[in-house]
Amino acid sequence: MSISSKSFADVKQAIVHNASAEAERIGNSALAGKIYALLLFAPEPLSLQQIAERLQVSKAAVSVQIRTMVFKGLCRKLPRRNDRRDYYMLPEPLGKNIAQSLTDFWTARQQTLLQTLHSLSSIPISESEEAEHRILIDRLSELSALFEMMLLSLAGMTHERESQEQTLQRHSHHGATETSRSDDKSIHAECRSESTRNLHLHAGLPAIVTED
Repeated sequence: MSISSKSFADVKQAIVHNASAEAERIGNSALAGKIYALLLFAPEPLSLQQIAERLQVSKAAVSVQIRTMVFKGLCRKLPRRNDRRDYYMLPEPLGKNIAQSLTDFWTARQQTLLQTLHSLSSIPISESEEAEHRILIDRLSELSALFEMMLLSLAGMTHERESQEQTLQRHSHHGATETSRSDDKSIHAECRSESTRNLHLHAGLPAIVTED
């Protein structure tokens, strides 16, 4: 999607449309895709009523989809004090949450696949079933190897992401330390300047200026 010649409103509309289409493509509700896209733009958690009004759908329809989204980890429900309404937002940090959701998804399928392979290796088969039994095990084993590669890749990406965050935090801390030192120098300079002004004010009188 080229956005160089579009307004931000156009970009938002396009993202909502694409999210809706993608949700339908993978077998989910188009409304769920729209809700996800809406939360992607939301700087603050949104209530069911706010979501319904912005998407111009019924509150009941949003309620049905949002419950499923919360269950799948696509968003979080945030109750507020002194407010009977529930509010919703995307999980934070978003990247880490998505990686964890994908890891959980493929781990569950890998475990099921391994259990199936284990059962297949121990069940009795007739001579006429040997060819089908062998090809099934071969293909499921290949699929299991693919799942394992995906999980290893996700683990590697998660580790790399965490390393990047730690590096950024160290740089941020270093920058804050340097800023603090710079501020200290500025304070000392201001103190010297103030001392000089005081000396000028009290010309001819004894004065002691002390610098740390």
